[in-house]
Parts: sequence; structure tokens; C-alpha cells
Amino acid sequence: STNPMDLTAIRERNVLNARLAVLREKELEKEYYNILMKDTSTMFESQLQDHQVFCKIIRHKLGM
Repeated sequence: STNPMDLTAIRERNVLNARLAVLREKELEKEYYNILMKDTSTMFESQLQDHQVFCKIIRHKLGM
């Protein structure tokens, strides 16, 4: 038999982990947006190519 206090602690930890996952996802979305909207006008050709590759990956992940 499992101690009810242990089950409560597990549930609370699960709720906190779920909230943390949501916050991490929101932060990741902000980072994706910043990358997609980055000003590329001053980038060297190699930087621009790298940026375009990352944008393609992000769009693919987001289903765009």
C-alpha cells in the first residue's frame, strides 16, 4: 500500500512539471519568433544561409 502523502506529493510534482513544460514551450516559441523575425540585412552570406536553414527547421516544426 502506498502512503497517501506520497501520492499527494507525486500529484503535486506532476502538476508543477506540466506547468514548467508549458512555460518552456512558451519560451521556445518566443525564441522561434525572434529567429524568424531577425533582421538579416547586415548578415554575411554564410550567416544568411545558416539563418535560412534554421528558419526552415523552425517552420517545419511549427507546420508552416
